[in-house]
Parts: sequence; C-alpha cells; structure tokens
Amino acid sequence: MAMLALMRLLAVRQRRRQKRQRRRIQARGAATAREGSGSPCEHDGNSQGGKPARYSGPTLPENILYHIHSLLPLRDAARAACVSHAFLNSWRCRPNLNFSIETLGLEANEYGADKATVEEFIKNVDHILKRHSGIGLKTLDIDVYFLRFDIDPQDGNNANPCHLDSWLRLALISGIEELILVLPAKVPKYNFPCSLLSGKSGNSIQYIRLSSVPSFQLFCFGAAGSLVMQ
Repeated sequence: MAMLALMRLLAVRQRRRQKRQRRRIQARGAATAREGSGSPCEHDGNSQGGKPARYSGPTLPENILYHIHSLLPLRDAARAACVSHAFLNSWRCRPNLNFSIETLGLEANEYGADKATVEEFIKNVDHILKRHSGIGLKTLDIDVYFLRFDIDPQDGNNANPCHLDSWLRLALISGIEELILVLPAKVPKYNFPCSLLSGKSGNSIQYIRLSSVPSFQLFCFGAAGSLVMQ
C-alpha cells in the first residue's frame, strides 16, 4: 500500500510540473506574439491586418546579400523579403524580374487560363512592378502565352493590352538592358508599343527576344544590340 501511495504522489507531482512548464511556454509564446504579431506575407512582402515580424538578416555586406537574394526564384525572394529588412531592400531593387504562370505559382494549360488566374496574374505583376524602385532593374522576362488581347466582354479570359503596355513602360523607364516577351501565338496579335523605344527610354536596351510579334513591327527594334524572333 505504501508503494502504491508513493507512486500516486509522484504521478501527481509529475503532472503538476508538466502543467507549470506548459504555462511558462504559453506565457513566453504570448509575449512573443505581442511583440511581433502580424499576418502572413503575400507575394512581394505586404501583409493584411498588421505588420509581420521581421528578421534583421545575417550580418553580411549588403552587396553579398543582394546577390544571394537575386539568385532566389521569384516566389522565394518575395517570401524572404517578408521576414528580413535587408532582403526587402534587395527585393525593391531586384535586377531580374521573371513573370510567368510558373514563377507566380498559378495554373494554366496549353489553351489558356481561366478568368480568376488571369486576374491574379495581372494583379501580381502590377503589384510587384509598381513597388520596384526601378534601381538596378536589368532584365524583364514576361511570358503571357495564355492571354488574349482582344477586348470582348463576353470572354473573361481576355486581357486589356494596356496592362502589358504599362509593364513595358515601367521597365523601359527604369533602363532595362534585356527584354524577353513571350506572347500568345493565336490571333489577335499584340501590337507592341514602338513609341516606348523612342528617345531615352529605349537607349539602354541591348537584347530583345520576342515571340509572336507581327513582322511589320520589326522596324521599331532597330536600336537594340541584339534581336531574336521566335
């Protein structure tokens, strides 16, 4: 009987210790949450409902951090910018922007994408380009094979060509050196805004790779150091 009573006493004490440990862990967790609460980050580092807690980042020279960050895939780079001030600064000066269904984590097939995917793609590209500082941007790679540019209100998969015009304008103003543009192979064709390449905006372009651009528009790419048509 004495042994049974002792075992019960030890079990009670063990449970009490476990409860105290759980309370201490919960108290520390609550304090941490109060100090750095916030919603998970979206695409390029913005949050909804509060500011996310940020990690100050490793103590490496800024140029090394920027280089490391520039090597990350687009979505991984955006996530890193959510938790590090150093990577956030790098995100706003990212030298290479590659926009496609795959890099933005969306889905489409060889025939195109549904309305929700088209809207999400346009929203994300708008969001990222408008928040880029324009400093250090060297390459813009846009793959919009799944879009159609005829304005038909009955077809939710269509995109207004002004969206692509504005993306190209922002990139050219920033002084990009390389432009890669994959357009839909089906008609109607997208009419490249040649006026964007006139004057200072087009002086920095060294390389252009295009697909499905009407041949009569080739004259406007004469200033490029290298032009590849597909």
